[in-house]
Amino acid sequence: MNTVEKSRQYIVIRVKNRNLQCLVDSGSCNSITSDKLAYNLGLNIESSMSTSPLIAASGQQLNIVGKTSITLYINGLMIVLSFAVVKDLFPSLLVGDDFLRKNSAMINYSNNTVTLYDGLIVLPLQGFNDMNNCACIYRTVCVPSFSEILIPVRLPKQYKGTEAILEPLPNNPTQAFVGGCVTAVKNAIGMIRMLNFRPHPITLKRNALAASVIFPSSVSSITPFENSSEQQAKIPILKSHV
Repeated sequence: MNTVEKSRQYIVIRVKNRNLQCLVDSGSCNSITSDKLAYNLGLNIESSMSTSPLIAASGQQLNIVGKTSITLYINGLMIVLSFAVVKDLFPSLLVGDDFLRKNSAMINYSNNTVTLYDGLIVLPLQGFNDMNNCACIYRTVCVPSFSEILIPVRLPKQYKGTEAILEPLPNNPTQAFVGGCVTAVKNAIGMIRMLNFRPHPITLKRNALAASVIFPSSVSSITPFENSSEQQAKIPILKSHV
């Protein structure tokens, strides 16, 4: 499977002496943070009187805990912004349309940047890079030699989608090859295809990192992988008549 991702969607901001990756989501009316991150940062969470529900891209209604005010430090600029606090949000920090409009932001997908205040500040967009964004082997399994099997994997518990795209990690920690795939997700469990190319059985231990998780909304296209022999087999042979 070949996955083509959209332009990168994360910026790095500083909150209370911590550098955090933050999702830039122009499709969200509100800026949002997870309850876990708010507690870890020692933020004051106030009860929210808003009756407007927040709906995730998957269509699931988010569980709003309250609201909080966060001071963001971005390249020397200090921005105070109100965030809705949501239980088990994944990813844990998101700036939405309220942040973009307030700071005259422009997203440039041609060079992967976000500019604030008419170009006063330029921030590079980047991909999500977090070891918490990984799928792990759900239970220990022994894979016979020269065998390919489907293995259940556990996604981060904050992941609320009903499907996910799993891709091999840059540094594969297992002894098997990992095949990129689209999987249905139920109770944070998905399936991934793995290949033991060795002449002896291998053991994949429970909780071992298996793949990275990609949000379906961040992918523009997926095409099946075809090796050169398969491609050549599909090329028609033209016969000349003399």
